[in-house]
Amino acid sequence: MEKYELGKQIGHGNYGTVHLVTHVAERRPYVVKRIPVHKMKEQSEALREAQLLSRLRHPNIIAYKESFLCDDNKTLCIVTAFAEDGDLFTHISRAKAARRYFPERQVLDWVAQIALALDHIHGMRVMHRDLKTQNIFLGRGGVIKLGDFGISRVLERTDDFATTVTGTPYYLSPEVCTNQPYTLKSDVWAFGCVAYEIATLRHAFAADSLLSLVYQIVNGTCPPIPKERYDVRFAKIVARTLERDHRRRPDIATVLQSELMQEHLRRM
Repeated sequence: MEKYELGKQIGHGNYGTVHLVTHVAERRPYVVKRIPVHKMKEQSEALREAQLLSRLRHPNIIAYKESFLCDDNKTLCIVTAFAEDGDLFTHISRAKAARRYFPERQVLDWVAQIALALDHIHGMRVMHRDLKTQNIFLGRGGVIKLGDFGISRVLERTDDFATTVTGTPYYLSPEVCTNQPYTLKSDVWAFGCVAYEIATLRHAFAADSLLSLVYQIVNGTCPPIPKERYDVRFAKIVARTLERDHRRRPDIATVLQSELMQEHLRRM
C-alpha cells in the first residue's frame, strides 16, 4: 500500500472495507477494496481471481488498476478507478425523494450502457453475480460504469464467503431462490430488476421479510411500467428479462438487438 495514500472509508461489509485512496506518484484518486484472506490457498486463489478482472476492459466497466496482498499477506487489495458521480442507487434515491421520474432518454441511456457492459463480460463467459444499483456507478459526463463484478468469485475463495450475503436480496432470480445454479441468465434477471428500478424508482419485487420476498420473486408479479411514461417497447423488454423460466429469458445480446435498443444506440 506504500504507493497509495489512504483516504476516507466509503464502504464496508462482511467482505471487508472500501477506501478512497490517492496514488502517490500519479496524484490521482482510486478506490481500494480490502478483503481479508487468511490461508495460503485462499491468498493465491483470491489473487488469481482478482487479476482476471484486468481482462474486462470496456468503456462502461470500472477500470481495474491492480491487485496485491498486504498486511503480511492477510489482506487482498483490489484497486479500481474512482467514479466521480457516485452510484445509481444514490441518484435513484434522490429522484424518489424529489418525486421526479427520470426522462425516457436518460432511462434508455443508462439501461443501454448497462446492457453493453453486461454483454461484454458475458461474451467472455464471466458472470457479474451481484448486479444491483449500488454496484453501477457514474463516471465523468454521466457515463455508466459497471463495478464490483467478479468480486463474489474472489470471495468464494475465502472461508468467509458464507457470511458475505447481507441485506435484502431484491435482485435474486427465481432459479437462485429455488437452489438452482446461478447462470448468465440470472444476471439478465438482475438487469431487468435494475431497469425496472430506474424507470419506476422502486424495486420490482419487495416485501417485509426475506421469506416473503423470495415468495414474491418465485410466485408474484410486479406492477407494469406505466405506458404513458415510457415507450411500450421498453416495458416489454423489461418484462421479458423478468421471465421466471430462465430458459425463456433472453440473453443480454438479444436484449441489445431489440428494435428499441438498436434505435437508441444509434442516437447515442
